[in-house]
Amino acid sequence: MKGIFITMMGMIGTTVAAGGASSNSAPPSSSALLTEARTALAQALVTEEGWPKIHAAEALVAVGEGGPVRELFEKLAANLEGSPQRTGVWRVLAATARTPAERAAFIAKIEATFLNPASADRLQAIESLCKLGHAPAGNTRLAVQKMLQTVPENESALPLWASYLAGDPDAVPGLARRLGSGDALTRLRAAYALRWIGPKQPEALAALARAAEAEPADTLSYPYVVSAAYALRAEPARTADWQAKLDTVLEKGKAGGRYEACQALLLHVGADQLPRFAALLRSPEGDVRIGAAWAICALLQRPAR
Repeated sequence: MKGIFITMMGMIGTTVAAGGASSNSAPPSSSALLTEARTALAQALVTEEGWPKIHAAEALVAVGEGGPVRELFEKLAANLEGSPQRTGVWRVLAATARTPAERAAFIAKIEATFLNPASADRLQAIESLCKLGHAPAGNTRLAVQKMLQTVPENESALPLWASYLAGDPDAVPGLARRLGSGDALTRLRAAYALRWIGPKQPEALAALARAAEAEPADTLSYPYVVSAAYALRAEPARTADWQAKLDTVLEKGKAGGRYEACQALLLHVGADQLPRFAALLRSPEGDVRIGAAWAICALLQRPAR
């Protein structure tokens, strides 16, 4: 594994050394922080297991390191394919595919998993299809419709998300209604799907703003609902307050919530927040380090406005 990490860092190091316009113009402290963040992502990709490994891969793809990730995942895919995270592996390989045909082949693997009612990872499969922006058609579309009619409420956000990609005009309103559910997991998944979709409908944004104000701070859905409201600027006047709430999540939240907060904050915060993320690079929790490193890379590579 050490050899893989060294190889990975060699490939990433070339990018860091070459830099982009933003990297070359950054002060030395920022350049060092960018290198530290990329190193943290590369190390997480090699040393983490389960979904944090997938998250590290996706972070590296997002910051321009899709080639090295693809090369490593091709080598690891045979060993990872039988794991509960196999749809995540295929998702990464689809996202980094060299050709449309390669992408279609990995999407087909995910679809086959979703279409098998006995699959233990059907939910992960439909989520992976949604994250790839894949609009379901044919038998997959029919299966999405059936799933929406038969699953418990706390699983319904995922087929609604897929329905949105298929062009269903009722999908976003359906997700907005679920923000008012009495079940925390339902609210979590609805907010998460909305953050990814990024709806513009005023009604949906208003529902998200209300949900962010009403969500108790001790629920598992709290960081996801607030993150979605902040990321989408559901009510601009409340943005600063939601950022303060997410800052508290970064300090005291659980790993998944802190990762989600990083995903939202990196969209709007400025470089003055870099020290906050830098401190999280030393967290013992993989997803926290990954979320922080991703945010650092996004901020330091953001084009000048």
